Amino acid sequence: MKILPVKLLCPALLAAALLSAGAGLIYGYANYNDCRCNQASPFNSDSDNIANCCSYTTSSWYSSNSNKCKTPCPASCATGYIKNTSISYSEDGPCCQASCSLFKCSNGWTKKFGAENIIGSTDDLCCDQIPQVACPPNQVDAGGGVCKTPCAACTGVKVRDYSVLYSEDGVCCVLPPPNPVCPAGAQSNCCGAGVWNSQTCKCDCSGWKNHDGMGTTYVWDTSYQMCCPYKVAGACINCI
Repeated sequence: MKILPVKLLCPALLAAALLSAGAGLIYGYANYNDCRCNQASPFNSDSDNIANCCSYTTSSWYSSNSNKCKTPCPASCATGYIKNTSISYSEDGPCCQASCSLFKCSNGWTKKFGAENIIGSTDDLCCDQIPQVACPPNQVDAGGGVCKTPCAACTGVKVRDYSVLYSEDGVCCVLPPPNPVCPAGAQSNCCGAGVWNSQTCKCDCSGWKNHDGMGTTYVWDTSYQMCCPYKVAGACINCI
């Protein structure tokens, strides 16, 4: 019986080859596509050849058609990116392009309407320039073409209310809150330690040591309302 050359087995004797080969090699080929892709014209169309033979880089078809093997573009793009419909393969250019929704406009510019549907990454492509307003002297454009007067520095006893930026929006300079009226003799409760706080009517005792030579730390005693050098049976000892 005459043995036919291996190349003639595909596709004419492919069915018989598959049956005889089982899960093994097909007369020297790894599988069906490997066998077909080693023919001059493996499939009926070039798109079928590309789909079936590009992964067989040692085949005879690939050796002369490798330039046709490309990576298809993904079906969809990540959030903020727009699919480039002008190409089908990543080797031909970017499959997905950044939309203007990812771009941050410069000062004096605002994002265009529908930025998520516009491809670009510059102010000119993604943003509209905010019209500049010619404000009177001592006023500035506070946004949206509205001129306002910036708060000036405060004088005298008044202090700045930094929640107000422009005089048209409220009072820029206000009186400081009054100090609370502390009980008579409250300051003497510091026992010579800490710093008197007229806002809280007590001393900050932290970190101060008793002058008894023992290095005892002063603490503020809430019950006795004084800086305690130390306690005896839970009672505060007077200053020494």
